[in-house]
Amino acid sequence: MPPLKRDPSLVRLSHDHHQGLLRAFFIRQALRTKAGLDHQAAVTRDFFRDDLVPHFRAEEEVLFPLLVPLLGDDAGLVDALLAEHRELETLTEALDGSAEKLTAYAELLDRHIRTEERRLFELYQERVPEADRPAIEARLREARVKP
Repeated sequence: MPPLKRDPSLVRLSHDHHQGLLRAFFIRQALRTKAGLDHQAAVTRDFFRDDLVPHFRAEEEVLFPLLVPLLGDDAGLVDALLAEHRELETLTEALDGSAEKLTAYAELLDRHIRTEERRLFELYQERVPEADRPAIEARLREARVKP
């Protein structure tokens, strides 16, 4: 089955995901050339603080609690994604210009984003009533900008 068109209520989060995939791509490019690894670590720490922290807040405060009761047998997916959020936090704190740490970060970020896009967002679009989605979008937007 081809992927569903992304619901407007998830577009902002999908845009964030695109930026995360770009971050992983740039890390991998630097790893291939073995140049600028310290710079990539610094940019990635900034990306985490400025982009991923608000993104995670929106997911953890709005999206995940909303979905857990709707997921049934798939509810373990949210636990796995939450664990990956914490792992990305830990990796960010330890991130330096080492190829090993940058590789681990890029791999986890890429895998995490693809799981959310391909599994979680598809489940959202299957199970969340369309009439509820505009209010959810507003809550997601508010959570992203909250200090």
